[in-house]
Amino acid sequence: MNNQLVVVASHLCFIYLTHRLLGELVAWDKWLRITPENTRKAQVLHLLLSIALGFLVSSFFLSLVSLSQSLRILVE
Repeated sequence: MNNQLVVVASHLCFIYLTHRLLGELVAWDKWLRITPENTRKAQVLHLLLSIALGFLVSSFFLSLVSLSQSLRILVE
């Protein structure tokens, strides 16, 4: 139960962090043609990219933690 809560918290934390970084560092108007008609679509794209990248980075770090624990057990 605690492990699952850590996984969910990690995913949410990295998704939030990715969302903030993409919003602050990426000039979306240079990459996309943003007009008043497609502003909502650009926001949805930003959200989906944040979820995908945040989940990917979180999974990577959780895998690193798991592997390091496995190596520690193997060494002992």
